[in-house]
Amino acid sequence: MDVLEKVICEEDFYLDYADGREKVIAQVSEQVFGCKDAALPLYPSIKSSIQAFRHTLKTALAKNLSYVLGVNSATSCSQISSRCAGLVRTEGHINGAPGGYGLYQSPVLQRALGVMFEKTAHLCQRWGWQTYPANAIAYTILLLDVVVRSTNLTSTKLPNAVATHGEWRRKLLHFQSSHPNTFEALFGCATDKGGSDD
Repeated sequence: MDVLEKVICEEDFYLDYADGREKVIAQVSEQVFGCKDAALPLYPSIKSSIQAFRHTLKTALAKNLSYVLGVNSATSCSQISSRCAGLVRTEGHINGAPGGYGLYQSPVLQRALGVMFEKTAHLCQRWGWQTYPANAIAYTILLLDVVVRSTNLTSTKLPNAVATHGEWRRKLLHFQSSHPNTFEALFGCATDKGGSDD
C-alpha cells in the first residue's frame, strides 16, 4: 500500500470520496500490478486502507498534541484548552502569532507536519520529498483546525472534511504557484522536524 499512501499524500486525502477515484486507482494499479484494471475489484480494501492511513496520521497528531501546541506534556487540560482558544482567535495554528509570523508560518503547523509525515512514517525520506505536498499540508491544517477547536481529535468527526480539505488545498496550490520560493522555504522537509516530548 506504499504507492497508495504516496498518491493519497500527494494527490487527494479523500480519494475514497473523489469523483475521479477510479482514474487514480487505475494509476496506482498500473504502478503496482502493471495493469490498470487489476486493483478495481480490490476497491473495498483500498477504501479501508485509505481510511486507516488517515486515522494513523490523525492519531499521531492527537498523541503528540502537547508537543505540537508547544506546551509541556504535564500541562493541564484547562491550560491546553486555553492555548487552543488563543490559537483559534489569532489563527496561530496556521499563520502564527499576529505581528510575529506571516501566512502559513506557524511553528504549530511546522511541528504538526513533522509529527505526521516525518516522525510517524518518515515519508519525506521514503518518497524523496524536498517539500511537503500542498495536499498533505492541507490535511494537516484541516486536522489542526479541528483539534484547536475541540482538543479531542480522535473521537471528533471532521465536519465537512472533504470540502474543507479541498479549499485548503486550492489555497495552498495558489500560494505555491504565486510564491514558489517562499513555499519551498516554509514547507521544506527537514530531518529534525517531528520531535516529541514523550
